[in-house]
Amino acid sequence: MGDDGEKFGSWPDTAPYCWGSDGRSGWIEEFFIALEQNASWLHTIPLGEYAHTYPALGRIYLPTSSYIEMTEWALPPQKSYTFGKLLHRLEDEKRDDILQFMRGGFWRNFLVRYHEINNQHKKMLRVHKAVYDAGATPEAGLIHLWKAQANDTYWHGLFGGIYMGHVRSAIYHHLIKAENAADRSRFGDGHWQRYEFTDFDRDSQDELIVESDQQNLYIDPQRGGTLFEWDMRRSMHNLLSVMTRHQESYHETLRQFEQERRQLEAYRQRNSTSLQGYIQESEGPVSPHSMVRAKEPNLDRYLVVDRYRRTSLIDHFLAPSVNLEHFAQVRHEEQGNFVELPYEAAIKQDASGITVTLARTGQVKRAGALGPLPVHLEKTLFVPPGEEKLTVRYTIHNKGQSRLQTRFASEWNIHLLGGGGNDQAYYRIEGHKLENDRFDSTGEVPQVEHFHIGNHWIQQDIGFSLDEAATLWRFSIETVTGSEAGFERNHQGSCLTLLWPILLEANQRWSVTITCTGNGHRG
Repeated sequence: MGDDGEKFGSWPDTAPYCWGSDGRSGWIEEFFIALEQNASWLHTIPLGEYAHTYPALGRIYLPTSSYIEMTEWALPPQKSYTFGKLLHRLEDEKRDDILQFMRGGFWRNFLVRYHEINNQHKKMLRVHKAVYDAGATPEAGLIHLWKAQANDTYWHGLFGGIYMGHVRSAIYHHLIKAENAADRSRFGDGHWQRYEFTDFDRDSQDELIVESDQQNLYIDPQRGGTLFEWDMRRSMHNLLSVMTRHQESYHETLRQFEQERRQLEAYRQRNSTSLQGYIQESEGPVSPHSMVRAKEPNLDRYLVVDRYRRTSLIDHFLAPSVNLEHFAQVRHEEQGNFVELPYEAAIKQDASGITVTLARTGQVKRAGALGPLPVHLEKTLFVPPGEEKLTVRYTIHNKGQSRLQTRFASEWNIHLLGGGGNDQAYYRIEGHKLENDRFDSTGEVPQVEHFHIGNHWIQQDIGFSLDEAATLWRFSIETVTGSEAGFERNHQGSCLTLLWPILLEANQRWSVTITCTGNGHRG
């Protein structure tokens, strides 16, 4: 026999059941005593010894498979919810004749459902090739590659998976550490830069990867010319391992649970009775697969589904009426057609560094106007050699025949392990004293020219300098996810959005430069 270790003390209510209040009086102790008392007829044997001693009962070929709950979670959200309801109904009806044919989805569909899982997986494959090209030795990063292949964040279901930000960060830490070792073997210890157009995410369209001894930038021209991975190689941290707020099948379960809880609470208040009478106690631990719990009330009110992936350098045109709350709750309207739409990409490399130009001609709507105006947006990324530095220059050209009045916003989503009010992760805004400077705080700050974000523990700081003052919106990206202990809110990263009012006459241009500088020393 064998089972997962977490079932013997880690899952809710299993510790006293398995081990007892004194650590030696629970089910585990009783089980092994029973084995000893029945040793005269009940013989234990290791699996390997049994396989060596006894022949097989027959020939089988095992398909790619997972336990049934995993195949349920791999399905699209609505199909997953329907499958789960059907499964539980058949179990209640004891329809084993049908249950034996219930298979659910295919595990690799997690790579389809979540860009973040696919990104991590394809990064792992890229690092795998680099490590093996460098000799596949511990010195070339092999051990750290293995550590980065821990399965937890390559899927999501009841137990957190890809939504566990600290584990995502650890996976990227080991991937970058392995990559550093492999690249030292291939390129030496000096400064170097290179770039490559390649179908990184296997969607048949090329992404652009800019690599150096200091940092890696992964750019997707087809999805808004966005930056979706930013590896700082000294601190071995991917600044952009942010989780998008996805729809999940269990959100419907949570909504029903909270609706029933509020109805019972209202009944209790009307009748001055306790809810305890509605709670059914079980004789032993309840499987997390079948129970519904919430770590705080009204969690369903925090359910938000994002319209686009939470990457960086996302370009918005917003009406003056859109505020921080609208934006954080994704209740705003885009005046432009730039988010997640294709940009043209060009690149140049010389002794001063690598320059990437991303451009799109789109349209921006105007309040009260009959039609939108044509607008050309160009963003230029400059990466110098030997530095933790990125310079982004935006240029917006009104190509219409009338005035353009709007707000332009550059959105950055950053992961710095800032959840739970972590005092190691911070904002520092020059000229402004924040009431709450933790990285999971929310607020609006006007007239910002210089600010820092960072995490002391991972020894990473990024300074932002703007050549034109902006309004800074910041908020914590929080998901409501399932865990073995119940539904809970989890910090997945923070959204930083820089806003500028724009007033352009026909054929006028406006530009702004954002300079990002890390705390690594220039070599």
